[in-house]
Amino acid sequence: MTRARIEVPTELVWLNGRPVVALRELDDSDIREPFWYHTLKRTVGRPRLLPRDRAADPPAGWRPAGSIFHMQRCGSTLACRLLGAIPGVVALSEPMIFQSLLTGGGTPEARRRWLRRLMCLHASGLGAGGSALVIKWSSILIAFEREIAAAFPGMPAVFMYRDPLEVLVSSVDGPPGNARLVSPDFFGQPTPLNAADIAGMPFDELCARIHAACLDHARHATSLRLLDYAALPDAVWN
Repeated sequence: MTRARIEVPTELVWLNGRPVVALRELDDSDIREPFWYHTLKRTVGRPRLLPRDRAADPPAGWRPAGSIFHMQRCGSTLACRLLGAIPGVVALSEPMIFQSLLTGGGTPEARRRWLRRLMCLHASGLGAGGSALVIKWSSILIAFEREIAAAFPGMPAVFMYRDPLEVLVSSVDGPPGNARLVSPDFFGQPTPLNAADIAGMPFDELCARIHAACLDHARHATSLRLLDYAALPDAVWN
């Protein structure tokens, strides 16, 4: 039996300071892969471009069921997959299109408005209107926690963490390939970096600075519950 195809957002680009989203067809809504960008490799056909002004606003008061912020190598992917296995839950692991939006142009107010529209596009495309939609953000989006919280007031959110020494050992043993692509803006105070610093820094030191910056952003977050790696998997069910 052939499954009906659905249309999901795949990419966001900025044209003349305005976001335009590309949508493509996915063979079905079954999310089998560990990360959303793996699922998007199954999309087919030519993209349909949707300018910001043509995207519908979600219903008043609508929001995802919850979101996961995290540092790297802390079990967040496991937690997301466990949640996605629960009937009635759609869990997206690090849809990078939101990073393209939040690190792009526009005012914070405009980005919040488009963030709601973009989230609604995902929910409607995946048939999550009647399901619980959970988002696991990429780790650097902890820097935008306040902006995300303002876009979805009252949305439950957790920050997953692990002993920083264990995280650093894991990062050095199997380095994340995008570490040197982190924007200098992410590091902030008290030790700001520029692009030359990031390019020339020893990898282990760069990883340590990324983890420290992530924890510092979490420290200044507005309303996050903490979830320790050691509490998995029981904490997901509880």
